[in-house]
Amino acid sequence: MGREALIARKEAVRAELARTRRELEHTRTVVEAASGLRRHYLQRRLTHLEARADALMSEEYRLRQLIDQSR
Repeated sequence: MGREALIARKEAVRAELARTRRELEHTRTVVEAASGLRRHYLQRRLTHLEARADALMSEEYRLRQLIDQSR
């Protein structure tokens, strides 16, 4: 993958990470107000979003390293 493609992918990952973080914050707010089965579902969603954010941060870091190496 060329440098330009790496940079484009990194920007796409950063945009997806920003969306995921917004959704995380919204879900955290909703979980606090929820109860019962809905709360359980939202907590599972929260766990999934946290894992997704971690994966995206790891990918962004890996892409930054590849971009730096391609200079």
